[in-house]
Amino acid sequence: MSDRQDALAQAQALERQGRSREACSVLSRALAKEPRRIDWMQTLAWWLYRDGRERELLQLLDKGPASYSQDAYLVLQKASCLARLQRLAEARKEYRRVLELTQDAALRKQAEHDLAWLREEEATDKAVRAGLSRARLGILAGTLVLGGSALFFWMARRRESVSRPGADRGQKNPLEDV
Repeated sequence: MSDRQDALAQAQALERQGRSREACSVLSRALAKEPRRIDWMQTLAWWLYRDGRERELLQLLDKGPASYSQDAYLVLQKASCLARLQRLAEARKEYRRVLELTQDAALRKQAEHDLAWLREEEATDKAVRAGLSRARLGILAGTLVLGGSALFFWMARRRESVSRPGADRGQKNPLEDV
């Protein structure tokens, strides 16, 4: 078994033991020596994505060789990371690239599913933003009405306290206890 195979086997063993960070480190170091190993990058990409380390994965994919950008699986992982990070326009572009790059039914199905999800997400966001805009207007109008009412009552109360007998001598209004 070569050193390269040892690195992959070691990373997989660590992963099976639940030591994902260590497994990723071992595989990252191995990839630094042999960046063209797409199969290793695919494995690392899945582990990083699964662990929620999207930014780290995006950096690896962007710094890696051009072959990474031509591998449909890695492009799919990149699109998924971008979607998780709410970079939806970029994610949409990458999902479309997956459809251009591959005829693999499983990858195409996943990309099409995720594109449909993005469309729903964007439609929901648009509806929510429109609803929030209406809600903000309603809140603003309500605030003005309530604020105006509160100001009116405060001023009336203030006027009452200033004009009532004994208010300026610190005496209590006997009607307030009733």
